[in-house]
Amino acid sequence: MPDLFYQNNIKGRGAMLCERRPEISMAMVDAFLNKMYRARADFVFTTRLATESQVSLYPWKEPKELAPLAVRHVRTFLRAHRPVAQS
Repeated sequence: MPDLFYQNNIKGRGAMLCERRPEISMAMVDAFLNKMYRARADFVFTTRLATESQVSLYPWKEPKELAPLAVRHVRTFLRAHRPVAQS
């Protein structure tokens, strides 16, 4: 729902940000939100679901040393959250 997220942020947070920070214009907010929600189809939200939830690693590709850590983190998470087998 890229248009919904864009509209909510341009009207709400964008306007408030411009009021607090005069060096930021609505045109800048518009450009940022367009890039964030409309231009990139692969944008993903990361949310904290619970106090004991796992945190995502970003960036994970650069430097290259972070990739094995990210893979280990994902594998550990998946092992710990396997679906219960149905009988």
